[in-house]
Amino acid sequence: MSIENKNNQYFALFLMLLVIFLPFITSNIYYIDDIGRSSEGYTRWGIDGRPFADAVMIALNFGKHIADMHPLPHILALGFILFTFYNFRNEYVGKDIYASLVMVSFFSSPFIFEVLTYRFDVLTIMIGISLCFNALYVRCKSHLLSYVTQTLILVAALSSYQIVINVFLILVVMEFASSVAKNINNKDIIIRGVTRLSQASLSLLVYMKIVLPASFDGEHGDNHPSISSNLFNSLIENSNSYYKYFCESLFGGATTYILAILVAIGFVSSLIISSAYYKQNGSRGLICSLLLVITPFLALPLTMVSLLALDSSISHFPRVYIGISAYIMYICFLFYKACSISKLETLKAMILIPIIYGTGYGYSYVNALSDQDKLNRQTIYSIKESTKDIDYNTVYPIFVGNAPESPVLSNAKRNYPLISSMVVNYFSTWYWPHRYWSFNGYHQLYLRKKTGLIDYNKKMMCSFEVYKKTQDFTIRKNGDIIIIDFNRSKC
Repeated sequence: MSIENKNNQYFALFLMLLVIFLPFITSNIYYIDDIGRSSEGYTRWGIDGRPFADAVMIALNFGKHIADMHPLPHILALGFILFTFYNFRNEYVGKDIYASLVMVSFFSSPFIFEVLTYRFDVLTIMIGISLCFNALYVRCKSHLLSYVTQTLILVAALSSYQIVINVFLILVVMEFASSVAKNINNKDIIIRGVTRLSQASLSLLVYMKIVLPASFDGEHGDNHPSISSNLFNSLIENSNSYYKYFCESLFGGATTYILAILVAIGFVSSLIISSAYYKQNGSRGLICSLLLVITPFLALPLTMVSLLALDSSISHFPRVYIGISAYIMYICFLFYKACSISKLETLKAMILIPIIYGTGYGYSYVNALSDQDKLNRQTIYSIKESTKDIDYNTVYPIFVGNAPESPVLSNAKRNYPLISSMVVNYFSTWYWPHRYWSFNGYHQLYLRKKTGLIDYNKKMMCSFEVYKKTQDFTIRKNGDIIIIDFNRSKC
């Protein structure tokens, strides 16, 4: 391949990734944690066991106090992913335009777009993902030095975002499949696989025993559960929880069938690749041939494997499903290699199907998110105006019913049900809505869920004084409690 062609391939990959990143770069949304970080300038990834994320943002800001640099973190994240994907593509996939499509298929999964929504975390998580890829192809002069360097890269990845280990494990499977497709010696393939698994184990050990105790604040909340003391029950319960959410949030009842089709494509493709390998190597290649055939099934639980041992499920957070992105890319890789072996080059263009779906989801999601944010701010202004006689930070707001929903959001959910989980409800009584109200000029007190007062006051609201009635809500007041009732209940 000429230098010109290399440049063209690099530019083509850049354009494809830019199309995916563009709506997130051009949007101006503050998403959950962004609210606190942009207004107060703290890092605090380290206390969640992500000290490398702290280090990245401190370096970018030349100090511990960070500022809102949007869209710079997105642009830098795009740069890291572009460099990583291009090198990985050349090493493990191929050097044509279809090989680039295989890499871009990583962004076919709609779950990955919650990561891209964050103004700050997008950079640290994308660096963590990039490090997982780099841990496979970064090499040094000696095998020992390569082993140590790659393991340390994995530790850094875990210290950026722990869940990326699921991505690495699927990449290990992909490296194995790539080696089979390249007709590498059976013994060498197995040795490399064992080496990768030992690196994953060692990096986890270093992270759990050294990095995590040194950085984590020691308090496990609902968002950061600890390792379960009853592993068997947790594995069963968490598996059911993640699978249920996965099916319900994507396509409802059709999700199982779509997943079956995806696995079937991977299975047929792996059969073609393994058959070619067996023909070349005979009985010597039997083990690798058989292993490859089961990888479309084996890789599926690997998408969530690091989360199954936790003492509680965090299945309702779409961002934890980033392993799905790696799995889709792996299936596309198998399809790409099978088409090459079968001399069906034009069929490789079918890899565009999941990419087009994912891109469509991303644009629809950002538009729905932006329009809902505008409506949210209008609603907050209306509440603020309706309670202008009440001084700041003197009452505890409690919300009942559903706030007005943007018609753009309502329409988008018909095509993409997952959007319901990704567009945050900022009119419910928990911490980040409280920060969101303050961020938009409505400064009142925060009533914690643990007090039990939220449910109690909801039950008693009909005995409260009607303070204000509007087209969208009724406000009831009793002492320092105000109920903002979007149902406009008739008591």
